[in-house]
Amino acid sequence: MKVHGNCPKRERRKRNLVWFGVPECPTTQVEKRVAADRVFLIDVCHRALDLKLEVDACKRLCLKQVKNTSTTSTPLLVTVKSSKQISQVLKAARKLRDSTEFKAIFVKKDSTPLERAEIKKLLEDRDKKRQETKKKGGNENWIVRQGRVVNTTRRQQEETTASQSDVTVSQEAIVDGQTEALVASHQEKEYKVIQVCLYTRL
Repeated sequence: MKVHGNCPKRERRKRNLVWFGVPECPTTQVEKRVAADRVFLIDVCHRALDLKLEVDACKRLCLKQVKNTSTTSTPLLVTVKSSKQISQVLKAARKLRDSTEFKAIFVKKDSTPLERAEIKKLLEDRDKKRQETKKKGGNENWIVRQGRVVNTTRRQQEETTASQSDVTVSQEAIVDGQTEALVASHQEKEYKVIQVCLYTRL
């Protein structure tokens, strides 16, 4: 029974976003605070992210649910209509940093305690690799991507090498084509000379 009771919560979490830096409405009436938060977020997404946000529910997280936050306002937990909107918002979220009015606002996906632990471990591994790279004077650029810590510098080098190989193959193909054309032209000239000699003898 406990497992089944948690299933709707897990499904709902997939449609959750946590917003930081959203100013709080000064009124003490809960309904007005919720309405103000909803209107503000819809406005932010429309003006800064060029998205139409469809909000199912929103509520302020209590301080016990949030640790190590540097924002003065309480984080806002928002449930949207679909998981597709989650991807759209997160993809466009970088635009908030370029916005003068909404620069202090940022958003992240809601995650379970286990997911937060995994993310923390990935970030620790990334930072460790960056420190090791800096210590040895390397040029590796370590980032977290798709649940792994990867070196983007190596990937760029591999892509560059592959691109250079493609160019070399193309150049060789051109040279081979030119060589074949020269051989064919030479053979054609020899054939014409033979025809002239035969005609002269006749």
